[in-house]
Amino acid sequence: MRTNTADAPGPADLSDRRNVTATSVNIWVAVITAGGVLGAALIAASYGNEKLDSALASVKALSALVQEQGIQLSNAKADTALLQRGSIGLAAVDGQKLCRVLVADKWSDGMIVPKDWSKDMCNDYRLKTKGTKIQLGCIKTDEITLGGEDGTKPSPNCGW
Repeated sequence: MRTNTADAPGPADLSDRRNVTATSVNIWVAVITAGGVLGAALIAASYGNEKLDSALASVKALSALVQEQGIQLSNAKADTALLQRGSIGLAAVDGQKLCRVLVADKWSDGMIVPKDWSKDMCNDYRLKTKGTKIQLGCIKTDEITLGGEDGTKPSPNCGW
């Protein structure tokens, strides 16, 4: 139902973000690995090959853990950015959109909708639910505003 996808990140955007963060993770893995190898060389010189094998195993495990956690964090950040665009739940300060469908003196139905919903989308919902009127609204942390039952915008408005 999305009508305006210009602001939404596409697969290439998310891939780019993940690649940048993955590169950062790889740099940290390289730093940890280099430090670990240097430390392992010092251990080998001081304590022999037995301790060297143990130290190298620890460095490999640490490098793998950092890489795994970093990539998971990268994916989570990119996924969160995608969810924040046009989604519900994160807009209480700016105002979350509300679409109400009514049949005078019979019933009404309201639902919180994504920020990228338009009046036309709310009207489409009205047609599909056999309503006769729509009412646009905004829900903020400290107030709810409603437009008229003729589909006029609420004041203050949250982007309708």
